[in-house]
Amino acid sequence: MGNLGALAERLDGRDARLVPAAAGAWVMAWICVTHPSLAWVCGIGLALLAIVLLAAARLRPALATFAVVAAVMALLAVSAGAQHPVRSPEALRAGAVEGLRVQATGTLTTLVGEGAVAAPGDDRGRWSGAQLQEPSHFEVRLDSFEVDGRSGGSGASLLAFGQLSMPTSAGERLPAIGSRVELEGVLGPADAGDSVAALVFLDAPAHVVAAPGGLLEVTAGARDRFVDAARTLPGLGAQLLPGLSVGDTRLVGAELDERMKTAALTHLTAVSGANCAVVVAATLVLARLCGLRRGVRLALAAAVLAVFVALVTPEGSVIRASIMAMVVLVLEATPRRSTGLALVALATVVVLVADPWRSRDYGFALSVLATVGLLTLANPIGDRLARVMPRPVALMLAVPASAQLACQPVLLLLTPELPLYGILANVLAAPAAPVATLAGLVGCLLLWAAPWLGQALLWVAWLPAQWIGLVAMAVSDWPGALLPWPGGLPGALLCLAVVVALIVLLHCWRAWLALLLCVALVAYVGTVIGQAVHLSRSIPSAWRYAACDIGQGDALLVTTWSGSALIDTGAEPEALLACLRTLGVDELRLLVLTHFDLDHTGAATALLESGVGVGSLVVPDTAEARAEPLVDELRVTGAQVHYAASGDSWTLGDLAWSVLWPKRGSGGEPASVGGNDGSLVTLLEPTTSCVTVCLSLAALADLGEEAQRGLLREHPHPRADIVKMAHHGSRDQSAQLYEELSSSIGLVSVGADNGYGHPTDAALGMLTAAGTRPLRTDELGTIVIGEGGHGGSDPPAVAGVATAPRARRRPVSSRALRARSGGSSPPTTDASNPPSPVRQIGVSVARPDARRYH
Repeated sequence: MGNLGALAERLDGRDARLVPAAAGAWVMAWICVTHPSLAWVCGIGLALLAIVLLAAARLRPALATFAVVAAVMALLAVSAGAQHPVRSPEALRAGAVEGLRVQATGTLTTLVGEGAVAAPGDDRGRWSGAQLQEPSHFEVRLDSFEVDGRSGGSGASLLAFGQLSMPTSAGERLPAIGSRVELEGVLGPADAGDSVAALVFLDAPAHVVAAPGGLLEVTAGARDRFVDAARTLPGLGAQLLPGLSVGDTRLVGAELDERMKTAALTHLTAVSGANCAVVVAATLVLARLCGLRRGVRLALAAAVLAVFVALVTPEGSVIRASIMAMVVLVLEATPRRSTGLALVALATVVVLVADPWRSRDYGFALSVLATVGLLTLANPIGDRLARVMPRPVALMLAVPASAQLACQPVLLLLTPELPLYGILANVLAAPAAPVATLAGLVGCLLLWAAPWLGQALLWVAWLPAQWIGLVAMAVSDWPGALLPWPGGLPGALLCLAVVVALIVLLHCWRAWLALLLCVALVAYVGTVIGQAVHLSRSIPSAWRYAACDIGQGDALLVTTWSGSALIDTGAEPEALLACLRTLGVDELRLLVLTHFDLDHTGAATALLESGVGVGSLVVPDTAEARAEPLVDELRVTGAQVHYAASGDSWTLGDLAWSVLWPKRGSGGEPASVGGNDGSLVTLLEPTTSCVTVCLSLAALADLGEEAQRGLLREHPHPRADIVKMAHHGSRDQSAQLYEELSSSIGLVSVGADNGYGHPTDAALGMLTAAGTRPLRTDELGTIVIGEGGHGGSDPPAVAGVATAPRARRRPVSSRALRARSGGSSPPTTDASNPPSPVRQIGVSVARPDARRYH
């Protein structure tokens, strides 16, 4: 429940004198890393203010506290200003803005996703991890780099999207943190205040040229042995055990991960401050039992903590937790006894001075808040609950409740939902975590020396891990497990107000507390009902097209009198399914996949897993599509597959669909072009039977400028009331195409704060010059379009549906990352079920029963 969870019984003091300094340091660090130009100005100004206040403190001692706050804030500003040129070199920042290429060498510091490792000798950048739901990425701390002839040294970090190529001798082993890496790719800008200087999108896998050596190499081998041994265990415990013990979450499946989030147990899926506290506390207890002196005990605990960090990989969250724990150990070795809040505040300042960019880290914020909540709220909540229940039970409830209350406002910024049973789930599951952690760690260490004994201990650790998984699965199935809540900053502030009110009333009469709870319940129900009413009123009663807000990607929903169609799915299943639920779509007559980049097809299988049936599937008639495993997998589920190219057409309800691109070969063979320029472009036009919302639409997928010119040669004068802009508004566009289309509305499906600069000013300028009004999903949310009258004579009705904000993900390069659905063999054509020509699609095609995809 926080970095000091194991020591909570000692650190229950109320010394808050350093809290204002820590809060000021956090604010100043956030400002200075977000706006680096202010760092030195703030540092010098605050230093002068601290001197003035310190001088005035001789007359008014109370000013000494303000002097300390100003001095600490000045220290943070100076630290951020001094580190910025090293952490974010001008050459990398300029190269990211211009999209230049970079060659770099550095040290691997973070690795996300087993699929980030390419097969030996594979330089095509394809994925080997078929089951990943999001692109793998890894972070590299640079030793040297070169951008457009400009070289730089060490200190900066890059976030790379793509794969790592391991030496052939490494087999399928994951690269160890600390490995030396060489990479080359195209730079992209990072968010303001990001801990990395830039993003880099790899055209080919980065090469691991050297293992880390030393302790990191030894612990990497131990971790791989542990994961291999855990694979042999059954059930949910096998998925959770490596994360609980050694911080390796590669075995956690998507379903279990989602269930853990719903039950508010996701902090147990990987190493956190609580794991560090468990290891340190166990070491101190054993050292005391052995009769070691206090100084020796603390030194031993620090050494064990260092080894533990190396074992679980020194990634960001682990480093954060270990630094907090190390500060506590150092202060414990001093003669002066410090209280809990003072220790947390001092540890926070130390971490922020060393790395001001931690001020923007959600994990760091949650770690600190959980600890503060434990120190300040656990005892008062426990005392109040002890009046109506046994004190041990009251304390069991008070610990998770205090941490949950402290963290909930920040958690709402990530996911605007309240886990109704989160406290109960933690009461049931959290006591099992230390047992799994300690037994698993000892088993990991014994797997090399005594494999049979290590395997036996893994079975011991498996029992509590299995229990945690069962709790998560059960609690997440209870009704109302996640309650909706207003999203964004307003929702977080509302939650904070409720938490503060509850804390204040802990010391008041119970009648007032009951009254507050009733008022809060009424306000919550009113808010939820108000949101539902607003949502229903914001959607036109008769609508035709909806550009779903699915982040950086495409998902365009189309409705007709005979059923609904979806053009692309985006990469985020939760966002897509939320859009379908909002608009009342539970089945699809037609699914169109324009091409096979992750941001267009990543959520395709999630449709079937969620019970949304797909009757027919249309894909481009290209060699790439014919060899795409995802097409074959969707065919197995019952979808009728059709390969389409320029000249093909069909009718669905009151809309006629025409394919404008790609162009088949001269002999009728599949088009040879692939990727973005092989995207399937369709034109949707109302038929004579259309009586309402009769608007035409051109969906341009990710077609580039040259291919757009080819489309114009094939179809000289296309017209459409609405255009779905190509490639999220990139610069690679043909202004002539948008002039020919002469659309009234241009839909731009784009993710907020994406790293590509989409939509570009040049692309938006093309729409404006053509008389087209751009509508962006990053600004409006899901965009729903209807019509005021028949035949398009009245202006279309446009609604921007503000969907619930999702946890922000880093942008994905659809060019650098090609998500494949598994299997290496191309799909074969069954003579009994041949791929039908696309013209056979129509209202007479019966929708097969939906089947669950496995």
